[in-house]
Parts: sequence; C-alpha cells; structure tokens
Amino acid sequence: MEAKELVRSMRLIGGLSQVDLANLAGVAASTISRIERGSLEPTWSIMSRLLDSAGYRQTGDLTSLGDNAAVAAARIALGETIDARLDDARVNGWLERWKKARFIDETERVRDIGKLGAQAGIASRIFDRPNERQSVVYDRPWQNIVAALASSGVRYAVSGITATSLTRTRDGAAWPLIYVDSVPQALQAAELRPQATAGPRVTLMSFDRVAASGIVDEDGIAFVSPGQALIDSYAGPGRMADLADAVASRWMAGAVA
Repeated sequence: MEAKELVRSMRLIGGLSQVDLANLAGVAASTISRIERGSLEPTWSIMSRLLDSAGYRQTGDLTSLGDNAAVAAARIALGETIDARLDDARVNGWLERWKKARFIDETERVRDIGKLGAQAGIASRIFDRPNERQSVVYDRPWQNIVAALASSGVRYAVSGITATSLTRTRDGAAWPLIYVDSVPQALQAAELRPQATAGPRVTLMSFDRVAASGIVDEDGIAFVSPGQALIDSYAGPGRMADLADAVASRWMAGAVA
C-alpha cells in the first residue's frame, strides 16, 4: 500500500481528521494533506510516527499494536483506577497523544469518548493482543457458560458490549468475550469444542493485568469494569465498534447504557 493510501486509510478507519492525526503524531497538518495528495513522500521516521500514534505496527499493512497500555490509558481517562503495575511510559505516551488531539483534557479526563474509544480500540485489537485466546462456537446462552466456569472454580470476567449495559446479567450478546485464567481449562469446564465450525462464537481470552483490575460481581456474575468493556468492544471484530459508538454516545449524553 502506498503511503498516501495508508495514511488516508488509517484516518478513515479511526474517524480522524487530518488535524487529529497530525496532533497525535506531532507533525503539521499540512504534512498529512501533502502525503494524501501524493505531493510528499514521507520519510520512514515520519511514517513510523504516524503509524505508532494511530495505534498500528510499523508493518505497512495497518496491523494493530495490540497494546494493553492503550486500554489502561483509556480507562484512566474514563475515570477508572487501575490496580496493577504497568508500563507507565507507554501509558503516559498514549495520554499525552490524546491530550494533543484534544480527546482528553489537561487533567486526563475524557472530552470525546467516541474518538478516545476508537483510538484505544485500534491500538489494542483483541486478536492482536499477546493474550492467549480461543474463539469457539457456542450453543447456549453465555450465562450458562459462565455458570459452568464458576461451578468448576475457573476465575472469569465477562467483557464486550454486554458488560457495558445496566441490564447486562440478562442481555444477550452478539460476540461474548470472557476473560479466564486458563483458556484450555475454561474450554474443558464449559464443554466448548474448538473443532465445531458453524454457529455464533464466544472468545475466551487469558487475563492481563489491565483487564483483571476492577472486576465487579453482579447477581453472581463477574464482569470487567465498564471502561474495559467499552474499549474491548471497540477492539472487537465485525460491527462491535459500531455498537460501541452507540454506547459512547449515550455516555457522552450523561447516561450509562
């Protein structure tokens, strides 16, 4: 992919203006404009800054960084406390970029949940994170799956769009994401079979220090924090980001989904 197509694509995917991307990367907005017009061929240094600031690896194919530090930074901006030792330099790097782009203010509180969520999600795509994971077909409500995990003593926490809702213990889910301590153990406990190929899927993923911070119990079901659930939704497959946008809009309007 040529540089101009790459830059335009990363902007459109993230819902960024030329000014947004320029601020994230610390370059002039005219630089972005000239690259997209094809009148400027960026140096590798500039291209690397653009990719990294927008949440992509320096591979030239818009692969997510899979960076859990972006999730931590977004949760901090959403007012959540992270009870884990993290790479502070990486977390602070995201916060500083988002300040420059005005997604958060100088006190590190969110100004635009949608743009913050989209950027954090791009930088931490579920299937690009280092966590162990397995997506499998399931044939029963996700509530039954977590009940089986709990009865077998498997630690878990539900994430994704379902976990952003006030009625989350009863809701269905388009794409259940469940964090667990051990994916193989969870598959066995819930009697989920990876070889099945047809039907809706649930993703089991190993806990990381960010996701494991702030777990809450509601009606006997463990959920990740609302902020974690929102960013995981932005980082999910298919239309999950669109559903996350709807949640972000409600949050910006002052209501919790």
